[in-house]
Amino acid sequence: SLLSTESHKSYRPLTTLIFHLEYSNFGFRAKHMKAINLLLHCINTLLVWQLFRKLRFETTDYNQVAAVAATIFAMHPVHTEAVCGVVGRAELIFCTLYLVALLLTYQRACLGACTDVLIILLTAIGIFFKETAITIPSACIFLELAKSQVFIHPWQAQLKFIWSFRNAVYAIATVTIIIFRLWLQDFQIPHFKPMDNPIALSDDLLTRILSQNYLYAINW
Repeated sequence: SLLSTESHKSYRPLTTLIFHLEYSNFGFRAKHMKAINLLLHCINTLLVWQLFRKLRFETTDYNQVAAVAATIFAMHPVHTEAVCGVVGRAELIFCTLYLVALLLTYQRACLGACTDVLIILLTAIGIFFKETAITIPSACIFLELAKSQVFIHPWQAQLKFIWSFRNAVYAIATVTIIIFRLWLQDFQIPHFKPMDNPIALSDDLLTRILSQNYLYAINW
């Protein structure tokens, strides 16, 4: 229960529902579950490729840049780890929603206000797959900022962009979703046990620092 003092407050009902449906139809077999993870990772790789094609860097061969970026994304251990572990389904679906929202940012000229509604909807759905989906609107704002290159304009123009009506809607929606998510857990913070994260709860500061930086080094 989310209200239990022993709960770590992780609430991902849509991820759990997908696992339940898979179990009901295919049984508890890691092979097909990892196959679905791989399929999602392939979809995410294609979305990354499409996103980088739209970014159109200062090069004549932006398709090659997109291909290299997608290849690195596909092979990086941070991403392949989510494919190997069945529980990585939450990260994979969250990533799909995240990339779709970023691509929608590029379609605003065609879809208009519907784009913002879809992005907020993806955020609201995404938090029930993985809580970090709450960052989707912020990422869309930063992408729009980079795409319009408003940062090269005077600070008055930058402030006008930052305090635009669309960004205000994103901010209000984000705060509303956060409050709703906290309400589900009765505004209680999680209390982790040593077995949940032994490194973070180590008494030795040096152990915590070296262990955390080891993860950065090995992934690099």
